[in-house]
Amino acid sequence: MPISNNIYFKIQEVAKILEVVPATIRNWEQNGFFKPKRSENGYRIFDQHDIEMLRKIKNWSVDMKMGTQAVKMMVDSYNLNELKAPSENALTKSFLSEKWKESRQSQNKTIKEVAEAVGISTSYLSKIENMQVNPSVEVLKKIADYYGENVLYYLSTDPEETSQLVRKDQRVRVVDKNGGLSIENLLNQNNSRLSFMLYTLQPGSKRPTLQPHSGNEIVFVLSGKVTFTIGEETVYHLEEGDCLSYSSKENHGWCNESQEETQLLWFYERIA
Repeated sequence: MPISNNIYFKIQEVAKILEVVPATIRNWEQNGFFKPKRSENGYRIFDQHDIEMLRKIKNWSVDMKMGTQAVKMMVDSYNLNELKAPSENALTKSFLSEKWKESRQSQNKTIKEVAEAVGISTSYLSKIENMQVNPSVEVLKKIADYYGENVLYYLSTDPEETSQLVRKDQRVRVVDKNGGLSIENLLNQNNSRLSFMLYTLQPGSKRPTLQPHSGNEIVFVLSGKVTFTIGEETVYHLEEGDCLSYSSKENHGWCNESQEETQLLWFYERIA
C-alpha cells in the first residue's frame, strides 16, 4: 500500500488539537510566524508537520510568553536547522504495521478513545493503523506510550533479516529530539514477546505515568540518574549500577531530573 503524507486538517480541527481557538492561529499567521497552505477553495489546511510547528509556536508565544520578534527568531532558527539536517523525527514505512491495531484491540479501546487521548483525529489514527501515512516520531511515541509500549515494538521485521548477533553500528535506533529520548533495539529477531533496548535520556526528559498493561519490566542504570514512580506513591531514585524490576500492571513513569545524560538497559517481557 502506498505511503501518503497528504493528510490535511481544517483550522477548527487544528485549534482543537492545540487547545486554542481558531482566532489564535489566525493571529500567528498575521504576525508572520507561518504561512498556511490553502485548498483549492482557498481555505487554510494543515498537515502533520504544520501542526508540530504550531505546537512550537504555541509553546514560545503562549507558554513562554515570548514577544512577536522573539517568536519570529525562534521560528527562523528552527526552520534553518530543519533545512540543514534531515529530521530524526521522521520514520520510514517499516514502522507501520498491523501491531498498532492489535494493541488497540487488545486493550478494548475504540479509535475515538485513543485518538482523543493522544490528540489526533480519528481519521488520522485509522490511516496509521491501515499503513496509509508516515507519521512523525512524536505522534507514534504518544500512541505507543498510551499502549504502554515503545515505538520499536511496532517496527516491521523482515524474517530474512533477523540474526543472533547485532553489531553496535547495526542497531535500529529511534530518536525523539523534542522529547530528549533515543531508543536502540539490542535484538534483531522477530520476537513479539521480548524487547531488550538501550534508552538514552537527556536532562529533563520524562515519560508520564502510564495506564497499566500486561508484562514485566527490568531496568538497569548504565550511567547517570533517573527517577521512577511505581504505583501511586512509590518513588525510586536510581543511580549507576542500580536495577529496578516491576510488573507493568502497576502505573509507572520515569523522569531524568539530573543535569546529565542517563543510559538504561531496558528489558520488557509481554504477557498475553
